[in-house]
Amino acid sequence: IGGSWPAATEVVSTESTEISYEPAIAVDSTNVYIAWMDRTNYGGSGTDWDISFKSKPIGGSWPAATEVISTESTGESWYPAIAVDLMNVYVAWEDATSYGGSDTDRDIFFKSKPIGGSWPATTEVVSTESTNESRYPAIAIDSTDVYITWRDRTNYGGSGTDDDIFFKSKPIGGSWPFDPPTHTPTATSTPTHSATLTNSPTSTNTPTASLTGTITHTPTISPTQTAQPTLTNTLTPTPTPVRDINRVIVYPNPAFGKEVTITNLPENVNIKIYTIVGELVRQIDSKGKAKVDWDLKTASGKSVADGLYLIIVEDRNGKVWHGRCVVIRR
Repeated sequence: IGGSWPAATEVVSTESTEISYEPAIAVDSTNVYIAWMDRTNYGGSGTDWDISFKSKPIGGSWPAATEVISTESTGESWYPAIAVDLMNVYVAWEDATSYGGSDTDRDIFFKSKPIGGSWPATTEVVSTESTNESRYPAIAIDSTDVYITWRDRTNYGGSGTDDDIFFKSKPIGGSWPFDPPTHTPTATSTPTHSATLTNSPTSTNTPTASLTGTITHTPTISPTQTAQPTLTNTLTPTPTPVRDINRVIVYPNPAFGKEVTITNLPENVNIKIYTIVGELVRQIDSKGKAKVDWDLKTASGKSVADGLYLIIVEDRNGKVWHGRCVVIRR
């Protein structure tokens, strides 16, 4: 910073034989990460636009191998956005593939991987409620969550079909929220059933009235009772753990209390908790349980200090999940 640019330019897309376009860049304390869109048929990806990726140590050389991120995409993949933290690389892009029922309009897709690891075979669709063009994502992360914003033409919540800015966030390692639109039947629809409701003379309501129209649900009201407002159950049932190492969740996160729960664990996993500088704090054997609690203490029983902790879950097949938890007691 403050110096001069070198005379030599580095070519990142050395394996590309077609157009390479729209790069995005991120850095951490040791590495540089670049994603871009490319039409090269690299590794059987086809000559449509795909999202390519490379990383290298700061001051080092670019590798000879290009990684293709959008491996499940069969349509065009455009305009990547990239972010990194201490353990993972995160990439979002717009894609015209009908993936998971997303249809062939442009949607926002997402993947993440451990630094130095491999991209997963499953793509996450972020813009699940969008029914029109979703374009130009931007991405950011903090110690616990991923944040994505993009341009969208969906008439969502009465926003109209002009371009609007949409946003979603999720816990790192968690799922994107989904809010499907609700459909309210109109009062002008042609009735399929008709009935007449007449108030009893003994009812507390004095007017007599009749209604004719479509009946989807008829509550039973005693003639001597006044109709009561509908009560909605606001209790959320505890979800059944899915026992999938790719879907491990740590909550609450940040942790303000006396413990955190690590759930969705496969059978017989080993959990290691480290400080941000790599010191082992605690090791927990799940003993076959789908979820375990960490009491925010070290192996010697001492309460841990406030800060960021890295959580590594490894199953008996050697598959590893990386996560993190922020402890705040102030």
